[in-house]
Amino acid sequence: METRASGPRLLMLLATSMALILGACGGDQADPAAVVVDYLEAFNTGDAEAVMAFYADEGVIERHPDDSDGLATGKQEILHLEKLVDGYQGSTGKLEYINMEVSGNTVTFDTIFRNAQGRCFGFTGTELTVENDLIALVVWGLQVSTLCG
Repeated sequence: METRASGPRLLMLLATSMALILGACGGDQADPAAVVVDYLEAFNTGDAEAVMAFYADEGVIERHPDDSDGLATGKQEILHLEKLVDGYQGSTGKLEYINMEVSGNTVTFDTIFRNAQGRCFGFTGTELTVENDLIALVVWGLQVSTLCG
């Protein structure tokens, strides 16, 4: 005996099937923590092109310690702010992220940055927001000396 779904049952079946398919494909959003870890790896190689591939075209950085007005908008400004332009590339130092916590599409963490001269800078409560698998917003945390101990 053959049974057929019709009307509301058919709609329910289709909706359930689509939900399962989208869930199996991971939806439209990567794990934000994975994006942050991959970004960190790219940054520490000093490869400007690889780093910038993580940013949305209209990405924003707020409260960057090297920025006098505290705001960089768009890839060009971010590229210069991160000092990944020719002449600086590979000389910016190394980043380390610790104490990561994920809430929705935002990852909060503490930052340890050691510049090319070995000087250490610590920041607590940095937030990075991922949208459509790209970094949309970075808000630098407060600078603290305790992370560099």
